[in-house]
Amino acid sequence: SVILPGLRFLPRFVRLFLESRWLKKLESISHQKINVIWLFENSRFYDLRFAGSRLKIYHQVDLNQNFNPSIAALTADICFCTTRHIKNLLDSYNSRCYMLRHGVYISTKLLQLSTYQDSLFDIDVIHAMYVGNLDMTYLDQDLIFNVISRQPDICFHLVGGYQVTGSLYRRLKQFKNVIWWGQVSSDLIPSLLQKADILMVAYQAEFHVEQANPHKMMEYLSSGKIIVSTYTEEFADQAHLIA
Repeated sequence: SVILPGLRFLPRFVRLFLESRWLKKLESISHQKINVIWLFENSRFYDLRFAGSRLKIYHQVDLNQNFNPSIAALTADICFCTTRHIKNLLDSYNSRCYMLRHGVYISTKLLQLSTYQDSLFDIDVIHAMYVGNLDMTYLDQDLIFNVISRQPDICFHLVGGYQVTGSLYRRLKQFKNVIWWGQVSSDLIPSLLQKADILMVAYQAEFHVEQANPHKMMEYLSSGKIIVSTYTEEFADQAHLIA
């Protein structure tokens, strides 16, 4: 929600006043007292003093979410994070910082794929799948290209948003063993994962800190399928998960 365009450029006391007034208006509209402010980003609402005496929680899940993490942590009552790298950053500003791994909701009922979607898995080969933003900066496009070009007998399912003008699509569109799903409903992903034989994670090595604990790993693990991944630091000591 936008309180006022360019709010971050205003003097701090003006910004806090406007944010506090906005919060009270939300309470008035909802006829409910808001007792806890749980902040997951630090680009818009980063100075939690606008929340007054309410319980203020700052929860950072990505290291590259680095607009105003110091102010967010400093003005929070408690901080949560998903990797030790983020914790090391926030510890400098708040002694009450705790690491929590990502969670995942596992539905007891999978959505049924359409007849056409189901038919994409009919061919009797190994089906490998990557789920995520296919234009993401962190993707190791060279690695993905080399794997797909060297494994013509494996069917690769790429699930996620992409642009036909994007680099990855232009590099891989020549291959007949690649299926481009595009962006699908998150509710459908568990059903897709169950159809795959192998799930893939492929990030550039230089970004191993930023991608030390990708959320997709928990979703992958919940499927029970084999995961082939580039180095993922937060799982490096999980020997019981690594073959």
